Amino acid sequence: MLSRVYTYITMRRIMLTVSDNEHETLRRLSFERRVSIAELIRQALDDRYGSDHAEIGPPGRRPKGDQQ
Repeated sequence: MLSRVYTYITMRRIMLTVSDNEHETLRRLSFERRVSIAELIRQALDDRYGSDHAEIGPPGRRPKGDQQ
């Protein structure tokens, strides 16, 4: 018996405004690492907030239950 597993990843399109310098940095890194600018931004979000983005809040503020 042959079975298949399908995984669906839902993504949302956003618009982001960056400075000329930020764009040039992203463009250069994208070329060097051979990934899209969108992928660089997704990686930066994962690095900053972790893979569970449900707890994103204002900068400098920790999510509830994450007080140290």
